[in-house]
Amino acid sequence: MKHFFNAVKQRPLIVLMMALACLPLVIYEQYSSVVQKVGSFSLLFGQNFMNTVSDIADGIKITASSPAIMVLSVIVAILVLLALSFILGVYFGGYNQTLYLAVNDIPKKRGDFKQAINRYYIKLTFYFLFLIISMFLMMGMLLFSTVPFFTLLNMFLAGDSAAIFMMLIVAVLTILFDYFALIFYTMYMSYMLPALIAFKKGGVIVSFKMTNGYCWYLMPRTTFFLLLLLLDKIIMLQMGFGVAKGGHALLCIVINWILTSAILIGYVYYVFNTFSIMKDDMFNTTDKE
Repeated sequence: MKHFFNAVKQRPLIVLMMALACLPLVIYEQYSSVVQKVGSFSLLFGQNFMNTVSDIADGIKITASSPAIMVLSVIVAILVLLALSFILGVYFGGYNQTLYLAVNDIPKKRGDFKQAINRYYIKLTFYFLFLIISMFLMMGMLLFSTVPFFTLLNMFLAGDSAAIFMMLIVAVLTILFDYFALIFYTMYMSYMLPALIAFKKGGVIVSFKMTNGYCWYLMPRTTFFLLLLLLDKIIMLQMGFGVAKGGHALLCIVINWILTSAILIGYVYYVFNTFSIMKDDMFNTTDKE
């Protein structure tokens, strides 16, 4: 914590830029179509899970049944994602370099920020493009992986007592599968980011090796980060942010912004700091590759 506050004192952009990036994120989240439908506990638990999954599958099937609409949708989605990834690549090119220099106690030099944008924006554009696409795929996989459990649960609730044993087994397997899939995905994607800054070439492979080598150390801390994000969403659901109007909606945005910013700033700093330590441990050097 002392190192963090010293770094922020020297480079306040570490906090300011991440907080600024979180603001449009929480605004979009609050007014997204998904949150509008499930943005409170009453709405969330009032949904039939199997019907929701069925509606999503039907929507994909309808779109895929029309080749022209499917192709157009894919093209538009790719263009939008490329534009968004480019903006994020430019924005975080400077931010990530600033953060990397801060955790390594490297003195500030004039032009560092602009130089970092020119050096890293292409790398980070493709990183964010992959991150966004893979995140949607991961969310879809986690969602549909729970279908067998809810199918057995519905059978049990319908009076089939024989389904309870199989339901418990499937529940345990689903929880274990989803947990490890989410944890390793988060760790791999997290440590890929500082590796792209620290290494001119081969950063992705190095980040995978680091994550594999230190996974048992990183797993509980990554779990804690995900639990903090979950706690944030529980608080927002309790506030009913998806159905909030007027001043209540503004209050929800402010609280969500503060919580999300604090969690992400702390986690990203932790990732860059531990990456620097693991890098020194693996290569026995503090020089940039």
